[in-house]
Amino acid sequence: MLRRPNHALGGAAPELYLHTPEGEAVIAGLIGAMAAGSYL
Repeated sequence: MLRRPNHALGGAAPELYLHTPEGEAVIAGLIGAMAAGSYL
């Protein structure tokens, strides 16, 4: 799942965001939005 392109990330794979604190914050925000039922 981390290697698949994601629309909310502009078509990038989530794994590309996990190497910096800023990227981790982006992924955490997306996971939080999904948990809350928000559409991205």
